[in-house]
Amino acid sequence: MRIVSSDIQLASQHAAISRDTVRESLRVWARPPADSGRSGSANGLPEPDTTLRISPEARSALKTAPASKADPDEALELDLRYLLVKRMVEQLIGHETRHLRASDLRAAPPAAPPAPATAGASAPQAAGFGIEYERHESHYEAEQTQFSAQGMVKTADGRAIRFQLELAMSRTYYREETVSVRAGDAAAKDPLVINFAGQTAQFDGARFSFDLDADGVEDSIAFVASGSGFLVLDRNRDGIMNDGSELFGPRTGDGFQELAQHDADGNGWIDDADAVFSELQVWTRDAEGRDRLTPLAAMGIGAIGLAHVATPFSLKTDDNALLGQVRSSSVYLNENGTVGSVQQIDLVV
Repeated sequence: MRIVSSDIQLASQHAAISRDTVRESLRVWARPPADSGRSGSANGLPEPDTTLRISPEARSALKTAPASKADPDEALELDLRYLLVKRMVEQLIGHETRHLRASDLRAAPPAAPPAPATAGASAPQAAGFGIEYERHESHYEAEQTQFSAQGMVKTADGRAIRFQLELAMSRTYYREETVSVRAGDAAAKDPLVINFAGQTAQFDGARFSFDLDADGVEDSIAFVASGSGFLVLDRNRDGIMNDGSELFGPRTGDGFQELAQHDADGNGWIDDADAVFSELQVWTRDAEGRDRLTPLAAMGIGAIGLAHVATPFSLKTDDNALLGQVRSSSVYLNENGTVGSVQQIDLVV
């Protein structure tokens, strides 16, 4: 082919976007012993309204040389944020702390079946301080290029060739990382949710005030949507959900383990053979926001499985606001042989 003349138009468009978002929060608090009648505490803990400040000198002292990529434990020790949180914990508790190294991990022997709960069991003793650190970081990239060509060429042998070409190239990349650190009395607000009209828990977006961690201070939390409800034990039998102590999980962060304390026969299920089964109820709300407590038997539920597996998933609103995070999931059996899901949800307060 020999081109004798040509008329060609070329065009291109290119667009690229790169976006980074970082959300970070740190809550630190301390409470004096309940039997202390004077200001301050005997063990040196700061007052509840004490603000911990890191001086420029302290920040400078925390700066160290970059860690070798070959040693993840050393990299952890040299991380500035980790050291800041570690120093604050040590200031609160009055002694040094240590972190778990990868070399410390060993296969643990099988755990013995949990013992049934007793009426005289006492709640874990409060540490007197708490730290909650949350960090969410995301990176998003998108790039697109379009190329177009059209024209006409004439060849030496008399041919006229018209052509048109469209070419598009695109790519996207997204990375997300979430870090959560809790120490002391930092509340792990993870109640168990029964899903009886669907496969997974959902939230309706409306918030209400409820003392979720039973610390005397009401929290603002979202309630599960229609088709789900919180698994509850009305301990004082007053027909009212007083606080999170009547749920499974908010005080310990492990609702399935709390429920397992009532597995009297150790069969891995909470069923009619366990005394607590007849007292368990599902807490729901009607369209007018009125609370309703329904016994498991009245809902046709025959047994709740205690075996569970981690199923991390974020529950968000249409505008991407976080309402809660699914931590783990299990199953329950209905009397008619059908199955449903039980999930542990970390509520955002």
